[in-house]
Amino acid sequence: MKLLALLTHVAVNSTWVIAARISRIKFSYSSASVVFLAECLKFITWFSALTYKDGLKAFYDHVLSKPKESSLMLIPSALYVVQNNLTYVALANLSAATYQVTYELKILTTAFFSVLLLGRTLTLKRWLALTLLVFGASLVQWPSSASTQQGEHVANATSNRVLGLGCVLSAASISGFAGVYYEKAVKSGSQPSVVIRNVQLAFPSIFFALLALVNDEDVERPSDIFKGFAPLVWFVVVLQAFGGIVVALVVKVADNIVKGFASAASIVVASICSFLFIGDLKLDSTFILGALIVISSILLYANGDQTKASVKNQKCQNDVKTIKGNNNEMPNVHFKAKSSIEEA
Repeated sequence: MKLLALLTHVAVNSTWVIAARISRIKFSYSSASVVFLAECLKFITWFSALTYKDGLKAFYDHVLSKPKESSLMLIPSALYVVQNNLTYVALANLSAATYQVTYELKILTTAFFSVLLLGRTLTLKRWLALTLLVFGASLVQWPSSASTQQGEHVANATSNRVLGLGCVLSAASISGFAGVYYEKAVKSGSQPSVVIRNVQLAFPSIFFALLALVNDEDVERPSDIFKGFAPLVWFVVVLQAFGGIVVALVVKVADNIVKGFASAASIVVASICSFLFIGDLKLDSTFILGALIVISSILLYANGDQTKASVKNQKCQNDVKTIKGNNNEMPNVHFKAKSSIEEA
């Protein structure tokens, strides 16, 4: 099951990045339109899952009749819409591989906001991983005349590396804050099912995406919404809508190590495709070294709390043996060791 989770995560994530990058190079379309349509598809999917058995009453009972609980999703839904729009601007100006590597800085921003908002503590190994992550991402962005001339500008003469870098860094920051805020909001309220929570998240996202679409300079009239929508662009829309749903369901069975391997593998796949098929990446020594450091930092971070968790589990197991040894008259009492480590 974990292998399936790994392969699905890599396939969905890598395919979307490559398809979105190619579409931004070959076609001129409104990214706000793609985000809006993807949010609509996402909502329809979760809405259908919610109302499949109980009909519209389920939507009213769990969303409309609970404005206080549903309002907790307003901020993360707005942030995710902004993040999605930024990623398309970034992919229009950066190679798929450069985007993929730099976007992993969301691990750093997530860790930062977890410490700030949730009061979590990080192990020394994870602090080391975050340091390596920043260093590796900086190497990938290090100016190189060869990569600059043969990279982004070969594939798209109008690309702006500084703009792309600013957008991907902003998207990574927003992703980190939105994820931690979402977790804090969920823990402070009731604990509904995954379907209900995603309906509460997707419903306001439609309106935020529509607001971005209305203010998009590329959409002057309603007919412009679908301007430049080739089959590949529609494929990107579907991938963005259902890709997030698939990954959200798959990662439930995956641990941190599997997620780390998935992110590392996605970088490898994106780099290979950028170099061989898109032709927007120059694999110089600086990029390769930076990518390897980022991959190593991801795996190190994913495994950062394993030792600590193992120690606690062993301690709990020893306590269980001690208790059982001193309570022979209670053979039907069972104790289960459980790690209290929360994912940072």
